[in-house]
Amino acid sequence: MSADSGIDMDAGMGTEQVQVSGEDGFTLVELMVAATAMLILMAAFAGFMLMMMSTASSTVKQDNSTSSVRVTMLQLQHDIQAANPLMTLSSVSEYNNTLKLEMDTQSGSVETVTWSYDSASGVLYRTVGSSSNPGTPFPELTGLINNSSTNPVFSYYDNQGNNLVAAGTSSTTQVAVCTARVAISLEVSGGPKTFPYSERLNVALPDNLQPSRSQCA
Repeated sequence: MSADSGIDMDAGMGTEQVQVSGEDGFTLVELMVAATAMLILMAAFAGFMLMMMSTASSTVKQDNSTSSVRVTMLQLQHDIQAANPLMTLSSVSEYNNTLKLEMDTQSGSVETVTWSYDSASGVLYRTVGSSSNPGTPFPELTGLINNSSTNPVFSYYDNQGNNLVAAGTSSTTQVAVCTARVAISLEVSGGPKTFPYSERLNVALPDNLQPSRSQCA
């Protein structure tokens, strides 16, 4: 066999070349974009959570304020319905901000209950006293904005529905004797995380105090 007829082992086999590419990574720009997007999402979520917490806090404060007003209204209703009788004040205009009455206690004694509104401080006080002890005013409600002339805390009506104080023709005794119904209006100011609102209540005096005298006709 000649050399030319020999089999070239290398000629029958092609050389296989395998190219292995390296793993692709994130570029610095891509990392910065991802980090910025993440920060934006985190800031938006934090803002949402703060808004939800603020809303919840406002709701709680509003509920607490409303509850305080309604508790005060219930106490006023109890006092008026237990009145025996309304007491005479020193001037007719004083009735706008003051409710004074006598109440029989379970022990058989008589106590004087006075509700008074201080328009300068916006505080409604309740004072319980007796003939021997005038009592100390206790602040039942704060943050009121009632105006004595346009929106008084107390309004007194007779059996015919006449406003005894606003009419300007009643004496102090007539207001005390002829009142059949007391209307209460509480205007509450807005504050941090609360908004202004009002509560109103009409309370009829006990039947045994309904006026039947000629001066109340």
